[in-house]
Amino acid sequence: LHRPMAVSALAAGVNGTTVNLTWVGNPARPITAQWGYRDGLAVKQLGVADTSWSDAGVAAGTHAYSVQVFWVGPSAYGGNQTFTYVPKQAPVVISATIAGEPPPTSGWTDLTAPAGALVFYVAANGNDAAAGSQAAPLRTIAAGYARLRDGQPDQLLLRCGDSWNETIAFKKSALSDTQYMVFGSYGPGARPRIVCNGNIGVYLDHNRRGLAIAGLDFQGPGNGTGFTGITGFSPASHLLIENNRFDGLPTAIVLQETNQPDRLRDVKIRRNVVSNIVDSGGGHSQGFFIGNTDQLVIDGNVFYKIALNKADGFCHSNYLSETDGPSEFIENVGAMPSSHFVQQRSGGRMFNNLSMKAPINYFQGDSPGAGSTSPVNYCGYNVCLDSRDINSVDRRGFGFVLEG
Repeated sequence: LHRPMAVSALAAGVNGTTVNLTWVGNPARPITAQWGYRDGLAVKQLGVADTSWSDAGVAAGTHAYSVQVFWVGPSAYGGNQTFTYVPKQAPVVISATIAGEPPPTSGWTDLTAPAGALVFYVAANGNDAAAGSQAAPLRTIAAGYARLRDGQPDQLLLRCGDSWNETIAFKKSALSDTQYMVFGSYGPGARPRIVCNGNIGVYLDHNRRGLAIAGLDFQGPGNGTGFTGITGFSPASHLLIENNRFDGLPTAIVLQETNQPDRLRDVKIRRNVVSNIVDSGGGHSQGFFIGNTDQLVIDGNVFYKIALNKADGFCHSNYLSETDGPSEFIENVGAMPSSHFVQQRSGGRMFNNLSMKAPINYFQGDSPGAGSTSPVNYCGYNVCLDSRDINSVDRRGFGFVLEG
């Protein structure tokens, strides 16, 4: 009876987001199939003679790899029956760690689930028929979302280090001006990744009130195609977007009206990282585009390479529309946008920011903004370094444009 043996000497090395695996087979006992497993899931059918595998685009975190061999052949007792034999040896497991940002430790909004809230956990190796607890997580974002109760401060949490090629339309929220429904993360490691290839990562439907999106990684294709990480429309209020990463998208966040006079209110966008925003040439990419919003706070975010590939005057790290009320733009850091680091077109307060290599670093408009009682702006303790031109035709190099 032919019995293949498990592979031996399985080893892994990490190069960026690629895990390179090697192992030793047993040619004396040939096999008919060979599969590579990541975190208990079969993710790659290998050739029967393969002794290496490069697993690319792996999410940050620690992952367990194994290689399993199979043999399908005639029954030892004759006839035309076939059977499958899997070696009894346990799969050889190696842990490979993909580096990611360290988890936050202090200074963040307290999003502890309040009494009575339901918390559902989702992991890449979960099961949608499971209870949704941390010990028995769900598999898909959709399954977790389906269990949330509209009008309650429930939470949907994705496991750090895992990745989903799945997007979600939020038509639920806490419906509260004091509590949040939370779409966030749990566990150690890098932010859980949502791959946004041609889709909006999170769409916020009208009339959302009391919703927080925190601790997630929205990854685009990096070629200017697709949509935003987060898009939401008025009316909406009491929204928090905190500690997320947006990379390789045409625009990170869009919040705006669809019908006047509907407005957004009490919106805080805090401590997010926005990088490598790419404009495909057909529009005007931004880091954040925010319109028709009152009580807007942009606080402690980092921006790097915002539509730098396009080099025109209409792509900015922050486009805060003239339809906004006066906003707060505080303690943000940015480098290398296509045009402005910030256009605070309806004015407000602008303090303690750092801008580097922007054609126009800071712009405060003279519009009093909707709902404003005074057209006075406040600006102080802002730094700009190494301002430059947009391109060889559009000469800029401005530090501050202060109106109002």
